[in-house]
Amino acid sequence: MFSYLTSDIRGAFHYCFKKRPWELIPRQYGEQWGRNWLDVVRYADTAGYSNDFERPNAWRYRDYVIRSFNADKPYNRFVIEQLAGDEFEPNNPEMLIAVGYLRSGPWEQTGMSVAAETRQLFLDDVTNSVGETFLSIPLRCARCHDHKFDPIPTRDYYRMQAVFAPVQFAERDVPYLSAENQNRFETGRLRIESLLQNAIDKQAEIRKKEEDAMRKWMEERGMEYLSRRERSKLPDDKRLPRFIGLTHKDLGTQKVLAKQVQRLRWKKDRYKPMQIWNPLRGIPFPKQRMGDDWRSQTGLRTQTIRWRHVRLSIASGNGISGVALLATAITLA
Repeated sequence: MFSYLTSDIRGAFHYCFKKRPWELIPRQYGEQWGRNWLDVVRYADTAGYSNDFERPNAWRYRDYVIRSFNADKPYNRFVIEQLAGDEFEPNNPEMLIAVGYLRSGPWEQTGMSVAAETRQLFLDDVTNSVGETFLSIPLRCARCHDHKFDPIPTRDYYRMQAVFAPVQFAERDVPYLSAENQNRFETGRLRIESLLQNAIDKQAEIRKKEEDAMRKWMEERGMEYLSRRERSKLPDDKRLPRFIGLTHKDLGTQKVLAKQVQRLRWKKDRYKPMQIWNPLRGIPFPKQRMGDDWRSQTGLRTQTIRWRHVRLSIASGNGISGVALLATAITLA
């Protein structure tokens, strides 16, 4: 087939329009074309920036895209599911996974970050991504000023951003779908739990070494032993020395183990049926687990995305495979 395609460009064009894309490559069709879509929507398995934290549940959105291409889902439906699937069908697990698109961009909140600024960076990223993904227009310039010949002025930029302003991060339990591959999940979970327990045990050894040395240090000075928690509550003028009995190697190992435990706990989330994994603990954003009545719990204003004056004319019955077919034809031409 491929020799025929390369030898006759005109014939290849007609061949592609006669044959549906999934008939050209029956296997791995969704994986092949889904990669192009995932590149456009800035998909990644990690959160970017300096820490680049892992997103253990990001694979569910990736597989959703692959399933959508294999099913030749109508493009307008494909768009709405990713932008407002949780509003469109709030009880459908597939729709809750689809809005993972909104969490595909970079994200980092550290002790040196301002929460309100981090939040605004997220909204700016989502707004620009919608422009680049669905409108083929970068919108970052419109965030600050108008361009004389740009179709999107600043006022429209913030009107579009207002659609996503009510979006809040949450960890929502979403059951696994029958189409999702769960092979070796149990093996992977047990491995992570074993590594986590090993790191916790090593932490306990260092803490015990420190507490034994502190107990001895206090007894030698005729002082009553106080636990670590009790010592932390002492006023500044009565604070006791820290890290008694620990070497520099112990202190370094302690820091490494703390980071290792943190990351392993996050890795365990890969084996939990969750919608969107949020790696940040203790940030000042609403981030509670949500049940069926999550709107009443959070008081969030719901948004309905209305598509007006939109006309799509895509080959192959307005399915997303038509996008792939059109791209193939343009490439061959």
